[in-house]
Amino acid sequence: EMMLRVPYFAGESDMQQLGKIFAALGTPSAEDWEGMETLPAYIAFENVPGTPLAQLFPNASPAARALLSQLLAFDPLKRPSAAETRLRCGQRTKSALRRSARFRSG
Repeated sequence: EMMLRVPYFAGESDMQQLGKIFAALGTPSAEDWEGMETLPAYIAFENVPGTPLAQLFPNASPAARALLSQLLAFDPLKRPSAAETRLRCGQRTKSALRRSARFRSG
């Protein structure tokens, strides 16, 4: 949503929203989300292959797509925490600023 400036997976209902997510990212497998079949309200969806994030977000940098891939992990235990994300983004920002400063002075 921050990249596109509009809700990307907007749906009129929970089921429609899940359908949009799965259409873009693919239906999660047991490997993607261990134990998903044991969730109380689990419903099996038709298996749909995902679309590479480079096709969905062609203007995003490889680093942005890598972060997006991590943040969109189906299994919440595989997603980075806010602190981890902030740390990773901060490190990349500092590196980019150092490169920019060297370029301007060089």
